[in-house]
Amino acid sequence: MTFLENIKQKNQFPIIFIGSGITKRYFKNAPDWQTLLLNIWEEVDTQDSFYKENYKLRKEYVKDTFKINTELASILSNKYNYAFYDQRVKLNNLSLRDAYENNIDPFKQSEVRPKSETLLGLTSKSLGYMISIDHLVS
Repeated sequence: MTFLENIKQKNQFPIIFIGSGITKRYFKNAPDWQTLLLNIWEEVDTQDSFYKENYKLRKEYVKDTFKINTELASILSNKYNYAFYDQRVKLNNLSLRDAYENNIDPFKQSEVRPKSETLLGLTSKSLGYMISIDHLVS
């Protein structure tokens, strides 16, 4: 039995893990990595602080945009988690107590959904979850 036949027979929804390259290719108006980081950053801090961190990292890593973006994601993860514990960011189905007692990283529990719902003809009705790998970098 093939993968798709198995899903159909069991009436299950697939989970798709995607990275920014796939997102940019198949989602209309999808953000690049910097824009995605900035969008989440603005939930917890100012745009100016985002560019200040970018500037510092560019001085350190010159033109290594991968390293700059992974470092920004790590900084963002910390900022997001502090904002969660300060209750400036709320996550459905995750309380402060649960996050603390179960050592759950709030940043990794947050949801990022593309503005367009379609990917290769799939819609939110045909997917169980769609998880951006880039959003999980820490």
